[in-house]
Amino acid sequence: MAVSYDLSELKNRMQKSITSLREELTGLRTGRASAGLLEPVTVEAYGSRMPLNRWRP
Repeated sequence: MAVSYDLSELKNRMQKSITSLREELTGLRTGRASAGLLEPVTVEAYGSRMPLNRWRP
């Protein structure tokens, strides 16, 4: 039983995975904190969710 794969689709999905991993790793630094660590954090304010870096009290 032969299984066929669409090589271009596999390459596309792998590229997306690599891009996502690279974005996640940019926020990590050893030894000191980075403001980029808080980018994925969201808060609920005024009845809606928004990124923490856009929230102003």
